[in-house]
Amino acid sequence: MVKTLPFGNIEVPVPGFGAMGFNHGLGTNLTLEQAEPVLLKALELGCTFWDTAVSPYSY
Repeated sequence: MVKTLPFGNIEVPVPGFGAMGFNHGLGTNLTLEQAEPVLLKALELGCTFWDTAVSPYSY
């Protein structure tokens, strides 16, 4: 069984993956060639919850 944590009214699997750093949101803008190995490693490690939300804050 996958470990989960409560997130609002739902349960999300652990580990999760925050993808905001892949774009200009944190000052970077990775190419597909740069991002792909990171995403594949996250999948290999069991990440099935992908947070792609954009932060409402300006960095």
